[in-house]
Amino acid sequence: MQKTCFMFGHSDTPQDMFEKIIKSVLGFHGEYGINTFITGGYGSFDRLAEKAVLTLKKTHPDIKYYRLLHYHPEERKTEFFKEWDGTVYPEGMETVPRRYAIVRANRKMIDLSDGVICFSWHIGNSRELYEYALRQQKKRGLMVLNISEK
Repeated sequence: MQKTCFMFGHSDTPQDMFEKIIKSVLGFHGEYGINTFITGGYGSFDRLAEKAVLTLKKTHPDIKYYRLLHYHPEERKTEFFKEWDGTVYPEGMETVPRRYAIVRANRKMIDLSDGVICFSWHIGNSRELYEYALRQQKKRGLMVLNISEK
């Protein structure tokens, strides 16, 4: 059975976090057997996380990368890159009003994941999502790593 990790963070995540992201993905992969990693497609953290996972895929062929689609694929076209293993559009998102799509899709991914790697250190959507992940950690044992606190 594949284990999944959802990755999210602030859009202003500094570039020097790349190595921490690499180490975190390797840690989740090695310690917890997580081999499927999912990110959104907005902001600095998502770009760094995608780059980290795609870099690791070259030496760890069992690692998979998927892009989360916050909006219906027919509504907002997403360019698909051959390095990706696919995209994810959570079930039930078709009925979510557009203005809530990003928040709702991110929460659904936390609900569906075995682990979370995030970069959250100031107020904003990422902080609220991190706090939601911590509640899921207490409720069902979700593995949560905030690399801004490491």
